[in-house]
Amino acid sequence: MYKAILFDFFDVIHHDYQKSWLKERGLKREGGYAEASDLLDVGRIGFQEYLNRFATLSGQTAPEVAAQFDALARVDDDVVQIISELHAAYHTGLVSNTHSEELRPILARHNLADLFNEIIISSDVGISKPDPAIFHMMLERLGAQPEEAIFIDDNPNNVAAAESIGITGICFTDANALREKLTTLGVIVA
Repeated sequence: MYKAILFDFFDVIHHDYQKSWLKERGLKREGGYAEASDLLDVGRIGFQEYLNRFATLSGQTAPEVAAQFDALARVDDDVVQIISELHAAYHTGLVSNTHSEELRPILARHNLADLFNEIIISSDVGISKPDPAIFHMMLERLGAQPEEAIFIDDNPNNVAAAESIGITGICFTDANALREKLTTLGVIVA
């Protein structure tokens, strides 16, 4: 029986504006862009330095990049509704690869933090997905065993990492498919 349901943030709950920003410019998450993202995720640089690096690489200013990111940002209200329904009956956790300086303001702006019993942001702990240690950390905080947990992420590598330690994984595509998959697993979604 499941008691903990864990969520990724970007491209599950909130649109991944970095991915869209790169795609719009015909760029990939490689080279300096990948390095900036990876350093941000493990807390080696802050969000402002990350924006500075993207700005330098793209020939823009950091405020321009930030404004472009903001223009691409949006929450998936259908997923938020599912989490809200689940939170009433299950322990819910957020496991995100990013920096607190980036994620905490988004959570606050959209009143999302209260949907989760625990939030682990990779920069705070110095570990990022797909390292299984981040999942073990979340399970410990929620008092759940791997077989009692489900992890939802859009990245198949992260889902596979969770599954490698016994967590049931769901590769996210959209809210309707998520609701159907949870129901198939016997999870009660109000």
